[in-house]
Amino acid sequence: MTPELRARFLALLCIALTSPALAEEEDPASAQIVGEWATGACKSRDVRGFFDAFISSAAVRQKYSADELAVVTNSASGREEKVVPKESYADFPLAMADYYYVNAEPVPQPGYSHVLLDFKESGDGTDLLDDGSIRVEWHTVVYDGDSAGGDDPGNIIEEKDDPGALVFMPTEECWELTRIETTIPAR
Repeated sequence: MTPELRARFLALLCIALTSPALAEEEDPASAQIVGEWATGACKSRDVRGFFDAFISSAAVRQKYSADELAVVTNSASGREEKVVPKESYADFPLAMADYYYVNAEPVPQPGYSHVLLDFKESGDGTDLLDDGSIRVEWHTVVYDGDSAGGDDPGNIIEEKDDPGALVFMPTEECWELTRIETTIPAR
């Protein structure tokens, strides 16, 4: 997928997914567009294009998730790991808003925040690990809003201790989500 086409898809998604009318249910036309985007990203082995489509659409998440997901939650009280059927997992932790990756459930805090992603790389510098899997880690950052203009959110004033990760294993045609790791920050 060309960068220009990817930007168009992201713009459409940001409008569609942030619309109050669509907050409860995904628009079928948007789901179809994002589904085609995901399919194209799979065919071209475009890890980041696939990831953007994946977090942008519940339909894409259902299609490209393993039948059972390992869900790991870390908190001050310990670590909980459970296996959940994909149909019953509704707490996907990330979303996109205005071209930024954000927590799907906003965390009350002063300032503007989004999540920073870290695509783990293989020895050859690609976004795929040596076994062909994808591991994307993230944590929340808060900005002061002192923008120089444009899309600049300002300076980072805080990095939250709330790391998370998504693990995708390769399939014959693409990748599928197999593991979700989140951290509930101490209050």
